[in-house]
Amino acid sequence: MTKENVEATKPQFTLVFFSFKKLTPVEKVLFCPYLKFMEEHVSIPCQRVCAASLQQQNSNALTLVEQMLPMSSEISATVYCRLIEIFLYYRSKTGFLSHPDIGHSCLRDLDMFQAYLWLCVLAESLVFPA
Repeated sequence: MTKENVEATKPQFTLVFFSFKKLTPVEKVLFCPYLKFMEEHVSIPCQRVCAASLQQQNSNALTLVEQMLPMSSEISATVYCRLIEIFLYYRSKTGFLSHPDIGHSCLRDLDMFQAYLWLCVLAESLVFPA
């Protein structure tokens, strides 16, 4: 395979990140919230949680999810900070846990994990003892 063929098969999103580097600092500040929203929209199963909540109207499970879901980001941040404390010197191929890019990925993954937990509660496939 030639270099041109390899370049042609790369995913389109690499072009976004390449052009992102060319943005001015002000443009980056304005564009970053959009990218974060799109990343969350793709990663976190919000539509599935909403659909499952329609099946659980007026239930204890829905009440629990309604109380806990708004706290997801705070919970993720607390867990992430604790991870950094426990694994202070852990380094992956891409860097230390405390690196901002890795922190962003960790927080996204923790938010996604919680959303899936709440989805399981709503789907009654994860039940807490009374």
